[in-house]
Order: sequence, then C-alpha cells, then structure tokens
Amino acid sequence: MSETYADHQTESAPGFLADDDSQSWLWTLGIVKDGLVAATKAAVKARFAKLAPPDALLELARDRNLDAGFNETQASLRARVLGAWGQWLESGRPYGIFRALEIDGMPNVYVTESSSDPTLQWFEFDVKVSPPFPWPGTTIADVPQAWQDRIVKMIRKWKPTHTVCRRLTIDVYGETWAQRFARRPKWGTTPKEPWGLRRIVFESIR
Repeated sequence: MSETYADHQTESAPGFLADDDSQSWLWTLGIVKDGLVAATKAAVKARFAKLAPPDALLELARDRNLDAGFNETQASLRARVLGAWGQWLESGRPYGIFRALEIDGMPNVYVTESSSDPTLQWFEFDVKVSPPFPWPGTTIADVPQAWQDRIVKMIRKWKPTHTVCRRLTIDVYGETWAQRFARRPKWGTTPKEPWGLRRIVFESIR
C-alpha cells in the first residue's frame, strides 16, 4: 500500500489516465494532499509542549500566562510549560517572585515581609535586586527603562493580589573605589563630585 497520496494517486489511476500528462497531474494533486496531511500533523503537534516547534512553544507559554525568560533555553521553557501548574502554585509567595526574576537572569533577589521587618505592615513587602544583571554595565545609566518596567511587571504579576510592594530597590553599585579615585584631580585628594545615586527605587507597587 502506498504511504503517500502522490504515490497512491498515480498507482490507483484508471487506464485512461495512464499517459504522462495525466500521471503528472495526479502526482501533483497527491503532493498537495500530502502537504495538507503534513500541515495537519504539525498543527496537532503544536498543541503539545513536548513536540511543539519553538514558535508554537512561545504561544503555549502565553496560553499559560508564562513569560519566556531572558536567554532562556528551549528545553527550560518547554519544561516550565509542562509544569506550568506547579509554577503557578508558587504565585502569591516570596519564592514565586524570586523564581520569576531568577528565570529572567536575576539570581540575587531578596524579598522581605513584615514577619522579619517590623516597619512593614502585614500587607506590605520589600524587594531588593542585586547584581549580576542580564544587562551590561554597572551604573544607573546602564539600566534600560525596558528592564525597569519588566521587573515591576513581574512583581505585579507574581505577588499576592491584596499586597503592596512598599519598595523595590535595584542595587546598581555604580563606580568602584578605583574608578572614583581615578577621577581625583591630583594625588592625595578626592573627586569633588559625590558618589551619586547607586540604586533605583520604586515605591508602592500595587
């Protein structure tokens, strides 16, 4: 039995369609049908995280309200799509915020709750993000606005609905001591310019 429509069309043709032109026409129709079969199979596979191609995998992640991390591998994203319910069980917890930012390339994230900081009310928490960062550079000017917005969006997405992030601090650190003293006008003096801001702070993220 033929495995493709292209072969089946030509092999099962009646005798009056045995000439070369008819056989070419039947083979072409078979190729079209084979293409439809391949497209149908691909469409079915696209709905399964284990089989989906890269572009479909991103759509599956969006269906589960997951964001692809910065430079995240396909294998990692595929595993998270498969375990989406497990990750969403962490939403509304400090670990959920930490994990979301870690996936995005920020491994040093600290979430402080009222149980460990008496200045926080029961519905408040603080978040501090420290280097290394997924973007290059070590000054405030090096922090892209898109990344600032992205971190705020992540916190809003994974925090408990009723809570408020009292303060988000992105510790940039700025210039080093060596860099600062390289700016001094002469030996034994210090630069006139102050250290300046070394962190970005957001207040009351709801």
